[in-house]
Amino acid sequence: MAKPPVHEGEKLGLPFSPFDWMKAGDWMKAGDWMKAGDWMNGGAAATAMGRANEACNQACQEWQQALTRFVAGRAQADSQHMQRLAACQNWMDAMRLQQEYALTAAQDYTREIHNLMQLAARVGSRVMAASANTSLSAAAE
Repeated sequence: MAKPPVHEGEKLGLPFSPFDWMKAGDWMKAGDWMKAGDWMNGGAAATAMGRANEACNQACQEWQQALTRFVAGRAQADSQHMQRLAACQNWMDAMRLQQEYALTAAQDYTREIHNLMQLAARVGSRVMAASANTSLSAAAE
């Protein structure tokens, strides 16, 4: 005859019941949780995280600047297009102008997507390099 489970955690293959969180957390008494993070104080992991965080922050600023530049440029192009469209004398000129506008806008968006993808690749490379350089220097110590 099979032994009935002692607690809900055994049904899930856990050494404790997920419903008994107070007992599961008993090892973290009165300040013990500070010791769990001591390995990072001034260590290689903290340095790697700091460098990766710095690279991400710089990348976010570059991303925002790129998008702001793009949106400002498109807003100006849209405004100019509307002014030229309003000045058209006939439907044929308006249709030709609309075709040119659509082609230019599609090219601009395609170029911007390409630029943002390159920026994202550079960000990933910077973050990985920051982490790898720190790991290598920590291994040498």
